Amino acid sequence: MSDLRRIEEQLSQLISMVAKNNEMIAKNNETVAKVSEKLDELEEKLEMERALNKARYEELIKEIRHTKFEINHLRDKTAKNEMEIDVIK
Repeated sequence: MSDLRRIEEQLSQLISMVAKNNEMIAKNNETVAKVSEKLDELEEKLEMERALNKARYEELIKEIRHTKFEINHLRDKTAKNEMEIDVIK
């Protein structure tokens, strides 16, 4: 009978260990789900920032081109004014 009692105790311990293991697995799964959700959120934010940066870059390129155009226009105007001044002298 003592062998049977020892086996019952070991089975009881094994069941307890399995239950604790299942709890740990459940907690780990919850943690993994939370981390996965946060990674998804970060990826979404990264995509939004990437799109915003692309739009900013395109806007800066437009401004640079416009500034270059203005500079060239002012250079032409200055050259024309200098020629007029030379003619007046």
